[in-house]
Amino acid sequence: MAKFLPFVVEKSTPTHIYQTLISRSKGANMVDVTSVFYAVLGRGIKEIRFFTSELPDMDLNKVYVEILNKYPQYRIDSDLLRLFQDMGRHIKKYELSYTKSEELADYDMKDLMMFYLVITLHDSELLNEYTDIHFDVAADQEEVKNVFDNIGNYGLFSSEGELKHFTDKYDLAAYVVYAVLLRDSKLPTVKAEYKKEKKSKRQ
Repeated sequence: MAKFLPFVVEKSTPTHIYQTLISRSKGANMVDVTSVFYAVLGRGIKEIRFFTSELPDMDLNKVYVEILNKYPQYRIDSDLLRLFQDMGRHIKKYELSYTKSEELADYDMKDLMMFYLVITLHDSELLNEYTDIHFDVAADQEEVKNVFDNIGNYGLFSSEGELKHFTDKYDLAAYVVYAVLLRDSKLPTVKAEYKKEKKSKRQ
C-alpha cells in the first residue's frame, strides 16, 4: 500500500506527527486516530510504516484498525478519551500555556485534549514541554475513582452557587475531575443544571 504518513520521519516531533495524522484523518474514528498516534510514538514510525507496507491497498480507516489489531496495547479506552475531550469544555486555553508549542496554538480544544492524553500515556514527563497542567493525574483511574468516592468532601456544588449548565452526566463528571484534580478544588461553588446542546439542523 501507499507509504504511511509519508512526511513523518524518525526524528519528527510529536506535534509534527500529530498534525500529519490529524490532517489525513478527516471523518475517521477519533478513538482509532488517537490510538494510532499513541502507537506511532510508542513503536516508532519506522516499525509502524514497515507493518503497513505489508498490507494490501485499503481505506485508511481500515489501516488504522489493522495497526491496532497488531498493537492492541495502544488502543485507548473510549471512556478515557471522552473524559479528556469533555474536560476541554471547562479548561480555558490560557490555562494550558499551549504557547509553549506554537504548533498547537490553532487547534480546537477537542484536538488539543486528544494530543495531551496521548502524551500523558506515552511519557508524562513530556507534558512539561507542552502545558503546565498535570494531566497524568486525570488519566489515573485510581485517582479518578477516589475523586468520586469522596465527592462530597470538595464543596463543588451548592444551591446558592452560580448557575452552571452541563450537557449530560459525562460533562458533569469531566467538570468534577477537572475541578478536583487539575484545579485543586479552588473553583467557585456552582449550582449544576442539565441543559442539552441544540443539534444543528442539516443543510
